[in-house]
Amino acid sequence: MGRLDGKVAVVTGAAQGIGEVYAKALACEGAKVVVSDISDPSRVADEINAEDGSAIAIEADVTSDESLSDLVKNTETNFGPILHSSFPLWA
Repeated sequence: MGRLDGKVAVVTGAAQGIGEVYAKALACEGAKVVVSDISDPSRVADEINAEDGSAIAIEADVTSDESLSDLVKNTETNFGPILHSSFPLWA
């Protein structure tokens, strides 16, 4: 049982680098992860799913209100509501 079982995490900039590392770490803790990036983030989502995690890939531009709105809509359609918590993951 992971610390984030039943939670939904959205990670932007997750197609590579530190965003990819965070997305995979969240998935290892049980979160359903939305892997988002301006570039195709499918590889990262596929790798999470191959390791028995739960992830979807959504291309999104965080500088666009329309793109962010679509990101939220697609996230909630696939995983349910996004809840905000001020509790840090590392606490």
